[in-house]
Amino acid sequence: MRLVFVIAALLAMSAYGAVAQAAIISTVNISNGTGVTGDVGHSAYAGKARKLGSHNDRVEWEQLYTVPAGEIVHSATLKLTFDDDQDGPEWGRLFLSRDKGNTWNTIESRLWIDPGTYNWDVLSYLDNGSLWAKVMGYGNGADFFFDKSVLELHTKPVPIPGAIWLLGAGVLGLVGLRRKLSNDI
Repeated sequence: MRLVFVIAALLAMSAYGAVAQAAIISTVNISNGTGVTGDVGHSAYAGKARKLGSHNDRVEWEQLYTVPAGEIVHSATLKLTFDDDQDGPEWGRLFLSRDKGNTWNTIESRLWIDPGTYNWDVLSYLDNGSLWAKVMGYGNGADFFFDKSVLELHTKPVPIPGAIWLLGAGVLGLVGLRRKLSNDI
């Protein structure tokens, strides 16, 4: 009888684990230049070294992350934080790459930038532990600060295949059959 309870408890625990979620946060501080390539911009703006002040000013970076073994990513959000000197309209562009920056896909071709944080769903751009991104100024309206990039991933355990549930049910049936046969003797 104890064996039946142990198997039932293991099955219940595995079912409970299937709905748990974990958040993985990866942050790149653009203002101090950690992990950033591309134009430096103007560094004399109160610690915000990433000022995009003209049409082709850009910041490129690789956002690294690690997914725990046995889990899959089911949602991914890129959160970019901008600041502005409030001297007029500010325009920028956002690009993401699936191949380490060799080919860029336009995500936002004309992004109106006000101070604050902007979010994008980037699940389809994740590539084995990294996300490549680039922000560029756009036209004469490019004059803003790019402060930080945060990649937020939500994971869940890999689902347990139906075969495991059938095996568990079969083992429980065999245990029950054995008990019945031993009681009949």
